[in-house]
Amino acid sequence: MVGIAVILFTGYSIHAQDLSKSKIQWNSNKFIDLLSNDIINKSVQFITYDNTKIEWIQKNGSIVYSFKIISINGNWSDVNTNGSISFGVAFDGITGSFSFSRIDDVIKIRLDLKGGAGDIKNEYTITNAETL
Repeated sequence: MVGIAVILFTGYSIHAQDLSKSKIQWNSNKFIDLLSNDIINKSVQFITYDNTKIEWIQKNGSIVYSFKIISINGNWSDVNTNGSISFGVAFDGITGSFSFSRIDDVIKIRLDLKGGAGDIKNEYTITNAETL
């Protein structure tokens, strides 16, 4: 990978968790804006609430976007193993998807959102996660 630090996914307390049935906090300290290919150093958190909602938390909790899950594509029954799942979401006129995937030791969350001030296509590499 050119210009991207690969962060190994170790030391997490999400033992055998089914993403669609658990409350999990996911943390990232940078992302790639897939529209501009810029790497942005910015800490964010995501909290998944079973299959009901996903919170996208920015600026140390001062900005929280709460997306309602309206559809699910896939089944990832254990986030400690390779897999993926995509959630169709909606929030205040914004629609799109949050896609979670794990390949070996790297977990990524991809946002693909339309509406609001403009389209968002970001890919976050998760630095740590924990079951809440």
